Amino acid sequence: MKKNISAKWIAAMLIAVAIALAGCGGAETNENLQNGSEATETSTTPSDTAEASRPDAMPVPSLTPAPEAAVPPAQPDVPDGAEEHEHTYVKVNEVSPTCVSDGYAEYECSCGDTYRETLPALGHSFVNYISNNDATCTEDGTKTAVCEHPGCKETSTVADVGSAKGHRYSKEVTVQPTCSEKGAARYTCTSCGHSYTETLQALGHDFTHYVSNGDATCTEDGTKTAVCNHKGCHETHTVADVGSAKGHRYSKEVTKQPTCTEKGVAKYTCTSCGHSYTETLQALGHDFTHYVSNNDATCTEDGTKTAVCNHKGCRETSTITDVGSAKGHSFKVEIVPPCGDREGYSIYTCACGYSYKDCYVYSAIPDKMMDNSLLRALAYTGYDVNALKKAQLLYNLKYISGELEENRPEILSGIHYSDSGLGTVIRYDPVLGKNVPDIEKMKATGMSCTSFVEYYFLNYLRNVEGVKNGKLMTLHYEARMSFVYGTNRYGDLWTEICERAVREGCAAACYSGLSDSQNNTPAYQSIYNKIRIGTLIRFGNEDSPYIHYAIYAGTYNGRHYVIHVGNDRGPEITLVDYMGKEDSEIRSWPVAFYTFAFV
Repeated sequence: MKKNISAKWIAAMLIAVAIALAGCGGAETNENLQNGSEATETSTTPSDTAEASRPDAMPVPSLTPAPEAAVPPAQPDVPDGAEEHEHTYVKVNEVSPTCVSDGYAEYECSCGDTYRETLPALGHSFVNYISNNDATCTEDGTKTAVCEHPGCKETSTVADVGSAKGHRYSKEVTVQPTCSEKGAARYTCTSCGHSYTETLQALGHDFTHYVSNGDATCTEDGTKTAVCNHKGCHETHTVADVGSAKGHRYSKEVTKQPTCTEKGVAKYTCTSCGHSYTETLQALGHDFTHYVSNNDATCTEDGTKTAVCNHKGCRETSTITDVGSAKGHSFKVEIVPPCGDREGYSIYTCACGYSYKDCYVYSAIPDKMMDNSLLRALAYTGYDVNALKKAQLLYNLKYISGELEENRPEILSGIHYSDSGLGTVIRYDPVLGKNVPDIEKMKATGMSCTSFVEYYFLNYLRNVEGVKNGKLMTLHYEARMSFVYGTNRYGDLWTEICERAVREGCAAACYSGLSDSQNNTPAYQSIYNKIRIGTLIRFGNEDSPYIHYAIYAGTYNGRHYVIHVGNDRGPEITLVDYMGKEDSEIRSWPVAFYTFAFV
């Protein structure tokens, strides 16, 4: 809290000043004050410092220089009734220090109080030394620097360590050395004239360029000679020319020609020294390469081919089997069309007399089996339906199932069997501008019977044929969820889908009532008159009603065809009856037929 300064406080302050002056050396200080001279810097003892730092000590007028730490005077205690005042110092004067003399700075408060701060002398700064170029060959020179502080011209000269130049000698050969005698050389420093001599060793002979003397034979090395390379020396050196033996150079003369069955003789004679030896030539053996067919192959058996020995004068022949030359049957086909209850058939007759009868008449296949969405879906997988049509082999028993793999394997799609196969994978076709089945992905993942069903009903019909089957898509999703939540009635996904479709009126169902593949009844056969191509058939057996799924492809010549995936042949055409064969991996027979409204 601020208070007015009283006369009592002023009197107390003056008494404190007098006491302080008396304690700091009294008379001399007073004399300085009376003369108006500037206060000089004084040192203080620890006791002086302690006394001055007491909280109750009175402030001393700032007539003496401030401490070197340049700390402003402490604020005095304010007596009761006096107004508080906090010093705010501003620099009012500065004398810069030099290299050898201290400077100072003066600070003053608005109340008139002042103090001084000492600025220490800088000291000289010698950094950039420059050589005085007074070094000799053997002794270092000096280098000098000027103080860097402005206005100071003081210099410093020191030894320039490592500046000795060292001698720079020039060499003069005073006596040239020879191959056998020593020489001498004088070395003189070009800077100071110092010199010394050196003995040069004799050169010794230098033999490098050896030249053959041309005295080698077929079996023995010759010699080679070199002249010393040093100027004026004609000394020579002769050594063995290792590896210069010429070796024999034989010419061959056949003195008895070998034949296919008899040995011959050859004589070899060296053209340099006349050395010779004889060699037995092995019999040639027959050489049969150009075989010509004897045209004796039949439809079922290979014929023969014969070659004459290639060696001149030999007429020996070789006859061997002409493998693969069997002609195979060339059939003439006679078609007997169906008549009444009699089914049609074809008679195949070969020129060799062989013939057989086949109950297959291509022209009698119903049109609806030749072009439909199911057949197009099969072709979309890569199964070459068109190739079979062109060859008039579609639905031929020799070109379905395993028979097709044996006779025309290139027809198959290349999709293998896999229980984890996917039938609903799609890709975007930029040409068509829409999603289509991704066949390449199906080739990578494979297919099963149910994934082929998903491919046809949920993928191909919707994305390629444009069939609106949204209800089936919904049923498929709900059936999958029924497995997740444990509400599936049948334990089989597609049975759940089909039975729901029947209940909701978007599919019709027929049940065969079969208990094995051999109890075909008229009622069972009549089902095929009710269903249409694209009907989903569920196969079962005595162990399970959910063994397999296939899609009905039509009936021709009393045989019921389906398209399915059941093995590594991938999507294929086969017969319903093939599922119930005794030799099939898992025997099964139709137990239910589901015809969807949109098919």
